[in-house]
Amino acid sequence: VTGDGMWVGNLYNYFTKVMSRLMSDVNNPYDIGSNLKRIENTDVHKAIRESVLNAVIHTDYLGKDGITIVKRPNEIEISNSGLFRIPLEVAERGGESDPRNKVLAKMFSMIGYVERAGVGVNLIMRTWKNHFNTIPGIEEDTKKGLVRISLKFTKKSNEISDVSQSILDLIENNPGIPIVDMATHIGVSTSTISNHIKSLRIAGIIERVGGTRGRWKINL
Repeated sequence: VTGDGMWVGNLYNYFTKVMSRLMSDVNNPYDIGSNLKRIENTDVHKAIRESVLNAVIHTDYLGKDGITIVKRPNEIEISNSGLFRIPLEVAERGGESDPRNKVLAKMFSMIGYVERAGVGVNLIMRTWKNHFNTIPGIEEDTKKGLVRISLKFTKKSNEISDVSQSILDLIENNPGIPIVDMATHIGVSTSTISNHIKSLRIAGIIERVGGTRGRWKINL
């Protein structure tokens, strides 16, 4: 992240630049709030942020490897010097925290990036299980003195498309929403919305109740 000459050499600047690059093309559908607007800070975004923060806060900066983040088309791998200071199974369960760099932990907490002390690993595990039906690879390499987290973006075998899921989110918040409004909120054409609605109706996932002036009903 130093190639553009804009990095001033502090961990906060490093963190924000890394997060910007990691989030730029995360292939995850945004959430829809009660006001029918996009929520960009989804659980997946929070889990990625927690993974990076975990490395920043727990790295042994006297170690030779520091922090390494590798972004692949379907995976983010984060490793840092320094082993867990509590048993891994305790970290996965959540509720306990022993940060190696307590001042950094306090700083990122004060500026609102840390969700809650001791829940980071548990949040990452739950989020990846819920959204991608897989468990993140979290391991300790005792020979190299490293902790490594692997976040793989996989599709659930029964997962519907992103557009169809967004349609369901909109219907759940407003069963009477017109197709043209769906297209506006999701950012696709009305014909695309119609095709996805047709597929959802054929699959029995949604149905129309009350005709033209009626509403949508979700059968999940």
